[in-house]
Amino acid sequence: MAFIPYPLVYGWVTNTACEVWETKCGKTGNCLVYDVDKFRYRLIGLTLGLYFVASIFDIIVVFLSHRIKNLYNDDEDETDHHINKLSNDHKK
Repeated sequence: MAFIPYPLVYGWVTNTACEVWETKCGKTGNCLVYDVDKFRYRLIGLTLGLYFVASIFDIIVVFLSHRIKNLYNDDEDETDHHINKLSNDHKK
């Protein structure tokens, strides 16, 4: 979700609340009048929706994080430990 172009998404939501558009030479310009209630509900709704999705991902990470083991150990250390254990077993 980090790569979603938020200015475009929020701009689109803002434009959906427009009631009167400016027109010049047959082309649509800026919004002149917004429906304040529509604007408020859509903007807050989008923000809450994104927070909800982010919270779901956070909960998934919390529940799956117990599976991570030896996060800060290097693979080389584990290999060296395994080799030393094998060589010690061989000497017995």
